[in-house]
Amino acid sequence: MARPGFDSLTLAAFTHQAQSLVGGRIQGIRQPSEHVVVFEAYRAGFGGVRWLFDCSAQWARTHFTTERAPNPQSPPAFCAALRKFVEGGQILSIEQRGFDRILDIAIRGHEGADYIFTGEFMGRHSNLILLGPDEGGARKILHAAKLIPAKLSRVREILPNKIYVAPPAPDKLNPLLSHDAPLNAYLGISPFLAQEIAARTITSGSESAAMAALFEAAQRNQWQPVLLHDADGNAAGAYPLRLGAWPQEQQQARDSISAALDEYYAFAMPRAQTDGEKRTLSGVLNKAWEQRAQSLAQVEKGQKEGSRGAQFRRWGDLLLGNLWQIESGQSSAVVPDYFQDPPVEITIPLDADLSPQENAQAFFERARRGEKGAARLLELHAKMQSEIAVIEAAQTQLQSAESPEELAIVRELAQSHGWLHAAPSGAKDVQSRPDFGGKRIRAFTSPEGWQIFVGDNAEANDYLVQKLGQANDWWLHLRAGTSAHAIIRTNNAPQKVPRETLEFAARLVVARSAAKHAGVVAVDYTLKKYVRKPRKAPPGSVTYSQEKTLHVMAKPEA
Repeated sequence: MARPGFDSLTLAAFTHQAQSLVGGRIQGIRQPSEHVVVFEAYRAGFGGVRWLFDCSAQWARTHFTTERAPNPQSPPAFCAALRKFVEGGQILSIEQRGFDRILDIAIRGHEGADYIFTGEFMGRHSNLILLGPDEGGARKILHAAKLIPAKLSRVREILPNKIYVAPPAPDKLNPLLSHDAPLNAYLGISPFLAQEIAARTITSGSESAAMAALFEAAQRNQWQPVLLHDADGNAAGAYPLRLGAWPQEQQQARDSISAALDEYYAFAMPRAQTDGEKRTLSGVLNKAWEQRAQSLAQVEKGQKEGSRGAQFRRWGDLLLGNLWQIESGQSSAVVPDYFQDPPVEITIPLDADLSPQENAQAFFERARRGEKGAARLLELHAKMQSEIAVIEAAQTQLQSAESPEELAIVRELAQSHGWLHAAPSGAKDVQSRPDFGGKRIRAFTSPEGWQIFVGDNAEANDYLVQKLGQANDWWLHLRAGTSAHAIIRTNNAPQKVPRETLEFAARLVVARSAAKHAGVVAVDYTLKKYVRKPRKAPPGSVTYSQEKTLHVMAKPEA
């Protein structure tokens, strides 16, 4: 079931209510936010009201409100213009423009000139505009809540000193004046109003009769404002007439359309903010969970690789014992396995680009790496499982959260764990940087929010060390092997860079090395000030000291 927005019929009802202010004065003007203006208006015999105008895309509307608006110490430019020209002015008329969602308020300023304050309540095209005195049938714009230059709109400019041009209106009929044409021939028929007319058509037997009954009541100002509820009892909207398309028990009469609107928006806006916050936190937690789950899978892959250490050593020994029958370029070798009794032939996979001896050494190296990293992988496995459990508990807590206070608890938890900065596993390669002296350097952002630069070739690596890296940035490189260089920008606070970011950068280095398909790989890191390029050394060649070593899982997809 569609829910009501602030449509033309609702504006018609409010326009009728607001007539009580004609002849009164605008005693104060506030602009508590970019798209909201509040008039404090008073008329003898009627009293004072706070009159709210909202031109935001989601909440565009106008009505009287009981909420007291804050008064910024430094008023925005639009508020200053309103105060200059119409504060203290007399309200001459309040008129809805045809049956559109536009309200024109004529105000006589304290100096005697007549101004028009126009509210256009049309979704994302909504605006609040102050127009100057009539100049031969035209009025200039003095200011507006949303200033729109020509480059942003092909239809009309909204800028000071420009002639005001009304929004383009379709050539349609006013339903307050006739009811004999098809429904789509009328102006201001919102989807919700069309739904209501359809429901009344079933009862009355014809669309024209349904329209006549509805709009004749509007013409006679026989309004019956209601606050609508959903099946859970929550405020779901406000409308100026009792509805046939809405369950009768979910409609509560109110004294005025303003009372109904004020009550609805007082509930709906904080609720929408809460729901939006909840969706944002849900996305943050989901990303954090996915990242840890993928890391856990990589750790388990490394553990599986490490458990094959004995097999890799056996394959290396068997290759060395059968070098006489293996030729370079083979993708596999069939050899007798003397470790079994009786010996049986087995097939050992080979790297065709390596010699038989190099294949044997590669197996010994894989066995060594797996055994060396086993303790670290066990630690990482426990850590990932623990973090996943904490995230899942936060997800459960978020599902049941209903109040801003409950959401704040989840947000603080996410903030303390660094999840608010989490990105999908592998993080996005945010930009190629050809402007770095033409060098092929890539910029990444770690899941914890730290900027990382990685060279794609020797010249880029040289530029990282010689030009880009700062003394207290972290520098990373594959231990005892050829790889990309990486720099983590620390802003002179290397101690604040978390281990997770160091490991993330290390995986980027490994992914650009010959070890990218290995299991656990050693990567050295040190401060850039301890990295030196020897004299006359080729690009990318360096020496370094004061290093520490990380053991990380290779992630070719990074």
